[in-house]
Amino acid sequence: MPEDSLRVITPAEARSQINHFGRPLAVYMILLMLLQFGSGFIYSRFPQFFSSWQKDTVTIAGMILICLTGLILFALSAAVLKLKNSTYLKPARLSFGRCLSLACIGTGIHLAVLTAVNMTGIFISNTDYEFFGKWNSREYLLANILYAVMFIIIRPVCEEYIFRGVIQRQLGHYGRYFGVLASAFLYAIAHQDLIMVLPSFAFGWYLSQITLKYHSIRPSIGVHMFMGLFYLIMEQIPDRYFAVTIVMIILVYFIAALGIMKQHMLLNMPRTGATEWKLWKILLTSHTIIICILLFIAEIILTVLL
Repeated sequence: MPEDSLRVITPAEARSQINHFGRPLAVYMILLMLLQFGSGFIYSRFPQFFSSWQKDTVTIAGMILICLTGLILFALSAAVLKLKNSTYLKPARLSFGRCLSLACIGTGIHLAVLTAVNMTGIFISNTDYEFFGKWNSREYLLANILYAVMFIIIRPVCEEYIFRGVIQRQLGHYGRYFGVLASAFLYAIAHQDLIMVLPSFAFGWYLSQITLKYHSIRPSIGVHMFMGLFYLIMEQIPDRYFAVTIVMIILVYFIAALGIMKQHMLLNMPRTGATEWKLWKILLTSHTIIICILLFIAEIILTVLL
């Protein structure tokens, strides 16, 4: 039977399918928690074994390994679910101008929501690394290159395959627009960072819309890479060149607005199935998704307490 042919399934069968990708998602989140709190525990107990740059480099290397592990686990999950993701890996054949517009729109959405969250003054981000922006030694150079590779290449590729290539594709079988919102929801909680929940959800929703529109994760990977590069450059700019940062932000929003107006690139809002309670009930009562939500709550509590 073709993969996309219609077939009626029971709620129990749907939960079973959801749990097939829910298990690697839970493992992925657990590994991220262990890296965050486990590495901190080791560094605090045995500081004599790690210099500042070594500690951060080990953490980033750990993030790369977790991303690649998640990629492998979800590839296995896709095989079990019989998802033929080869079609989602094909190029979307977009012009450079359209690709740039898509990237700027996505970056603008993420930046706007992140700025709005930060303006509340409730949350404080603490993700700085000791080596970041320092190039005066071979060790710092290695750490910065490793961080750039992780942030611009490995993380976008792995996350887009996981959340758009597998999770959205599977959930889209129950409802195309349900797959958009539900995958964005899981993408948001998987980041396990309270300050990033809303920006991640908004960005995930946009990436899912792109994937649905072009039937490929190639455009979403490109947008994700562009956003990573944009933030990396922004963070490298010294404070005394603040005007350059402002110009970059204005340029991103200008290109985004131009793309929307000239190329009619406003994406459709989720419609059929997006807010159907029965589908959300099935998702939120699947035991692996419950575990993922509990892991997210535990991460927030531990972050506040520690």
